Amino acid sequence: MEKFEVVFKVVRQLFWSLVLEGLLLIILGVLIAIFPELLVALVSVVFIVLGVAFIVIAAKVYRYSKLTITL
Repeated sequence: MEKFEVVFKVVRQLFWSLVLEGLLLIILGVLIAIFPELLVALVSVVFIVLGVAFIVIAAKVYRYSKLTITL
């Protein structure tokens, strides 16, 4: 049963990571609508944040893909 708890913990972490990214993208979209001249800077920040987030998610998926679940 402990292995299932580990899997659920990873899913929760991924969920909150995706929620945080979604909120950040909404905020950046509103800022772009208000200040269109900042589009280049905001888009570059989004690319940097998404790049880091995807690397972190990929590392977690790789780390936990080695787990085996026995029923």
